[in-house]
Amino acid sequence: MIPSVPFSQAAACANSQEWTLSRSIPELRVGVLGSLRSGRSALINRYITGSYLPLEKIEGGRYKKEVLVDGQSHLLLIREEAVTPDAQFSNWVDAVVLVFSLENEASFQDVYQLYSQLNTHRSRADIPLVVVGTQDKISSTNPRVIEDMRARQLCVDVRHCVFYETCATYGLNVDRVFQEAAQKIVTQKKQSAFLASCKSLPNSPSHSGGSTSGSASFPGQASNGGLNSGYPSSLPSTPVISHRELRGGAGAVAAVEGGGSITSSGSMRNIPQRRTSLFKNRRGSGSEKNVDPKGDVGSGRAIAIKQSILSKRSGSSLNKEWKKKYVTLSNNGSLVYHPSHNVSHTTINQTNTSNMISS
Repeated sequence: MIPSVPFSQAAACANSQEWTLSRSIPELRVGVLGSLRSGRSALINRYITGSYLPLEKIEGGRYKKEVLVDGQSHLLLIREEAVTPDAQFSNWVDAVVLVFSLENEASFQDVYQLYSQLNTHRSRADIPLVVVGTQDKISSTNPRVIEDMRARQLCVDVRHCVFYETCATYGLNVDRVFQEAAQKIVTQKKQSAFLASCKSLPNSPSHSGGSTSGSASFPGQASNGGLNSGYPSSLPSTPVISHRELRGGAGAVAAVEGGGSITSSGSMRNIPQRRTSLFKNRRGSGSEKNVDPKGDVGSGRAIAIKQSILSKRSGSSLNKEWKKKYVTLSNNGSLVYHPSHNVSHTTINQTNTSNMISS
C-alpha cells in the first residue's frame, strides 16, 4: 500500500512559488467557508493533492492551483476561513464556496449565518456563490439528515446559486466545484469589462419633441453653443462664420439679389438690396465684348461712335454688282451696316442689321 502524503507536505508543495515566479497569468480568488464539521478542509485537500485527509484545519489555509478556463490559464487562489468572514475577506474574494455536511444539522444552519455575515460587508449580487454538501462522514451509524429538498431550498435562499454533493473520499464532484467557481468568476469579469466599455462610449444625441431644427443638439456641440465634454474632441463641430465672410459669400450675394435678408442662428442682420445696373457696358470695362447686340433695354446697348459709306458686293451668283451701304462703328468695336441713312448718332436700330467686322 502506498503511504499517503502528510497534509502539511502536500500543502507546502501546492503553495510553492517556484512554478509561478517566471509567469504572469490572471488570478481567480475563491474563498471557502464552513464550520469545523462541514468537511471543507477535506474538500480542498482532495482538490489540491488528489488524496483524502479526514481532518479539519482550525486555522484555515491558503492554496493555489493552475486552472484552464475558456482556453486560457488562470491561477486559482483558494483561501480557507475557519471563522466568520470579515470585511477584508469579503473584499478579497471573487467567489465563495459555502460548505456543510449532509449528516450534520449544525453545519447546515451555519451556512445561513455565514451568508448573512458576508452580505454585511459586500453586496450579494457582486459575489458568485457555490453551495456544497459533503458526504464524507455519512455511514450506517451516522446517517444523512439533510435531504435533497432542504439543500436545494438553501440554494434558493442564498440567491439561486449552484448546489453540488461531493465526496472527498472518492473525489465525487470535487473538481467540478472549483471549476464552476472559476468559470463564474471569469464570466463575471467579462461582463464587468463589457459594461465598463459601454459606459465609456458617448451617449447618443438627444432630441426633444418640442425643439425646432434651429435649436436641435448635435454631437460635439452643446445647446448653448459650447463643446459638450461628454463627447470625444475628434468629432466635428459646427463651423463658426463671421459676419464679414457671410456678407462676402456667394450664397449671400445670390440671396440679396432677390431682395431678401440673411438670418443667422446667433443674430439677424438685414443687408441692403443691390439693384442691377442698366449700363453694364461702359468704356474700359472688361465685359464689353460679351454684350449681345440684340439685348433689351437695361442689359446694355451699343452706341455708334463713327459712321460712313461702304461699298459691298452682292453675294448672289447672278448679280455681282457693287452696292453702297451705310455703316457705323459702335463703341464695342463691332461694324454694322444699315439699309438706310436714318440712323441716330447715339443709338443703333437693331432690326435688319448684320455684323461685318468684329474686333
